[in-house]
Amino acid sequence: MTWAPDYITVEDLADAMRITDNDDDGALAIAISAASRAVDRATGRQFGQTAGVEARYYTARWNHRWSRWYVP
Repeated sequence: MTWAPDYITVEDLADAMRITDNDDDGALAIAISAASRAVDRATGRQFGQTAGVEARYYTARWNHRWSRWYVP
């Protein structure tokens, strides 16, 4: 995967955890990247914002058991 955004910034995480100093910024950055990649692996996709509009195409499949269309 070439595009791999982190899903939160160090500053936002530090604010959420009420950390006021910069002593732990390196550890927080490593934890953020590890957690972001774990989410990617667990879901089989990546989340985040792109710089511009991006066309996306999805293929619906018929499920005979449910008797309806679905998009995996």
